[in-house]
Amino acid sequence: LETELRMLRAIKVLATTQPVELTATFMGAHEVPVEYRGRRTEYVRLIVDEMIPAVAEAGLALDDPTRTYRDRNHKPELLVALTPFEARCGFRPLAVTRDLVARLVAAGADHHGDELARRLDGDEDDGPAVLAAALAWLLTGLTEDGAHQLVTELTAASEALLGGTVTSDAAGFEADLRWIGRLDRCYPGDVGVAVALLLNHVVLEPGQGVYLGAGNLHAYLRGAAVEIMANSDNVIRGGLTTKHIDGAELLAVVDTAP
Repeated sequence: LETELRMLRAIKVLATTQPVELTATFMGAHEVPVEYRGRRTEYVRLIVDEMIPAVAEAGLALDDPTRTYRDRNHKPELLVALTPFEARCGFRPLAVTRDLVARLVAAGADHHGDELARRLDGDEDDGPAVLAAALAWLLTGLTEDGAHQLVTELTAASEALLGGTVTSDAAGFEADLRWIGRLDRCYPGDVGVAVALLLNHVVLEPGQGVYLGAGNLHAYLRGAAVEIMANSDNVIRGGLTTKHIDGAELLAVVDTAP
């Protein structure tokens, strides 16, 4: 904790003396320390009860737009659809994701897309670990240009599959493929377009709902709904947004189990 506080104080001082804009953010949960391995919940409790208050006292404002944790509360969510509603929620089985990515590679996403396919290659029993490694590559291993090229490949391949201009087919993945292009149009080149491929595509009818526990990576795509959640402003974003993104922190807390 003291090391994190020293870095925050140093950044605060530099921000007043340098011609560039510097913004500090607390990274205490980007990795579980060795002494807390196997005691993840205990470490999260330590962050909430001791680290966050200490950081607040150090001067990182609670309403700072780059602040990931703004209060001590958890934030489970229950969403109930008012209209037909689509979302990406939680990681799907590794074999299903591999099938989809393989079709995209065969349809032309054969450079960065092929690298994604390689990173998804692993034993189904090790699915959560394989998915976590692939997610880490997408969020922290790609350059901005690399992410843009990957999304460009995926968009072109999805259009080819939907248009029937390649030998691979889109059967069973039509919704996934359509949303690649839609998301790319809304957030051009955003790596979140690729991350969404790892997640379940969920369709709700009015009155149906979905519960999202801690660590559930999700994105709401289309429709109107009511959200019921704990009293918290804690949000960790990985893409598909204009707000602050904290990929390292997301990787520390995300649950990649299908």
